[in-house]
Amino acid sequence: MLVNPYFAGHPVTFTLVVTTVLAWVALDLAQGLRHRGDGRRVDRGSYFLLLACVFLVCFLALLSTAIPGGRVAGQPLPFVVGLVVAWGGIVLRTAAFRALGRDFTFRVRTRPDQLVISTGPYRVLRHPGYSAIWLILLGLALMCGTWIAVVAAVVLPAIGFAFRIRIEERALETDLGESYVSFAATRKRLIPFLW
Repeated sequence: MLVNPYFAGHPVTFTLVVTTVLAWVALDLAQGLRHRGDGRRVDRGSYFLLLACVFLVCFLALLSTAIPGGRVAGQPLPFVVGLVVAWGGIVLRTAAFRALGRDFTFRVRTRPDQLVISTGPYRVLRHPGYSAIWLILLGLALMCGTWIAVVAAVVLPAIGFAFRIRIEERALETDLGESYVSFAATRKRLIPFLW
């Protein structure tokens, strides 16, 4: 017996889920078209690993809605919280794109003339664009309304981010030197005050 997610039975909530996903995809596509990136590429497959983690979270979130049991109780509250969290992530990702400007790339690249950006969300975090992805995925998982989706949205991106950040920070330390080391020493990576 199939168990539909909360949003499937309500046209308004279904529209909100679709709008959220389309807004995120459109934002990233627009950024990708504007800034193709130049400079030394040192991605080492981290882009594809992170992309695989994102798609796996989305797949598991949707699949988990068909499994009886494991529901996050109290709907529609988890849906509303998820919607707010996901849109908070979209706003944060937009701010990260704006702060980095042409230096934002989807694959890890560095340039000799690149500056360390410490404005916008970079005043608080080293990688707010990744934090934003995490928020979007967690929000979508809550909107799907299952614990499997929530756990997947927490664990899988952490794996992709850990690898990606190690590659990216090593490249930034090598190419930007002491200015990036000083910047990194005063900010957490993804979660304020924690990591």
